[in-house]
Amino acid sequence: MGGAVEVGNWMRNKETGEAVKVTGIGAFIDYEGDGIDGQVNPATLSSCFDVIVDPTLREDIEFLVKAKVAAGDAEFGLYAFDLAYLAVIDGQDGIELHWFDSTIAAVDVLN
Repeated sequence: MGGAVEVGNWMRNKETGEAVKVTGIGAFIDYEGDGIDGQVNPATLSSCFDVIVDPTLREDIEFLVKAKVAAGDAEFGLYAFDLAYLAVIDGQDGIELHWFDSTIAAVDVLN
């Protein structure tokens, strides 16, 4: 989950759970999100944010997929992960995620 922060990485605010994207790195780490612009000191980064670099937990994968779809960096659709499939749809209440352990053959649905 954690790792070296780079421009383009997504971070989860530990207090609010909001998603922000790293936009610059210098004396401070600049970030922006849905109506949020800010900076964080690199020395306090880990106490304020989780940097989602290479997610392996479902919670982190769901967070990253939702953040990217909401920002227009990913699309609604079906994503294949090592052991499962994730359907990302535009639901009545926003972005919905549905996990499936296997696929269903089209012939089973059509017959």
